[in-house]
Amino acid sequence: MARPKSIAAIHEAKYELRFCNGAEKAQRLKDYKSALAVAAKEFGVSEAMLEATVARDFGVWMKQEKMPKLPDQNR
Repeated sequence: MARPKSIAAIHEAKYELRFCNGAEKAQRLKDYKSALAVAAKEFGVSEAMLEATVARDFGVWMKQEKMPKLPDQNR
């Protein structure tokens, strides 16, 4: 089953948010929340429910899109 474009948009926005520098963080967070809101409305679920539901798919999406791994946030 193909991933809906709205879910891919959430993943892309999350990736950009996690990779951005401090000056971009506010705009990237706004972009992520907007993508989440659009997809939640499309599927008729809450943003929190959708975010939790697609969380595991993020890593799969990264591999499929051949995205570089995110830097370790704990180092």
